[in-house]
Amino acid sequence: MNRSDFEGKIRRGKYAGPGFGLFKADSPIPGSYGTAGNTTLTAADIYGGLVLVDPNGAARNITTPTAAQLVAVCPGVAVGDVVSCLVMNGSDGAADAENLTIVGGTGVTFDTNEVAAARVVRSQTSRLVNFRFTNVTVGSEAVVCYM
Repeated sequence: MNRSDFEGKIRRGKYAGPGFGLFKADSPIPGSYGTAGNTTLTAADIYGGLVLVDPNGAARNITTPTAAQLVAVCPGVAVGDVVSCLVMNGSDGAADAENLTIVGGTGVTFDTNEVAAARVVRSQTSRLVNFRFTNVTVGSEAVVCYM
């Protein structure tokens, strides 16, 4: 697929993100966090398509970037586009002792049919997190998160 085909997929609502399933020379570096505290992901982490978090001994909250930050980092994004990111829990602890809970940043909500327990990335597992853009107007950005 050449660059113009990739750009076309963004406009038609089929955007998958550059780091997920596509090999490109300009793909961002995956995000990697090992912290003894809660973590806020950057928009570049999501755009990169892969984030590894080691919760270092306890359950942690992982906050997504704001909807405005996600819109700003995705070139040519349109309403209906989806960006996917694999979030990996790099815990070496006992099962469920070091879970990650995904929390939405400003303007990022979760689908109403998704229960809170579905937003958990259990110890030593991964989850595909999808961000669907519902408003890309500057100042009114909105994103719905699906896990």
